[in-house]
Amino acid sequence: MLYKVKKMERVLVGFVDDFDDSVPESVEINDKLILVVKIDDKFYAVDAICTHQEVELTDGKILRFEGKCPQIVCPAHLGRFDLCTGKAVYKPPKKPLNTYEVEINDNQVFIVILDSD
Repeated sequence: MLYKVKKMERVLVGFVDDFDDSVPESVEINDKLILVVKIDDKFYAVDAICTHQEVELTDGKILRFEGKCPQIVCPAHLGRFDLCTGKAVYKPPKKPLNTYEVEINDNQVFIVILDSD
């Protein structure tokens, strides 16, 4: 059997106060654009590129639902993604976005990246 060992890396992307509520921000980590959104003091991180036609989601609108996970709307074709799971919840996109764990430590915001190297 062949196993790939994954290395975990925590990447500092800013401070809690650097992020405005419900305003998507993008950061680049290892040549990958990642979207970070703070909503009511909770952080979400997903791929910043729509899986439908590779449009950047940074200008997308955040939809909030009471008792449910927020969604981001692709500005090009209005497809929607769940920010908790990355799942495409409204077409045209069919493929999900990758999600990333976000850790807060001493007011610093870290994204946890798993690398297969």
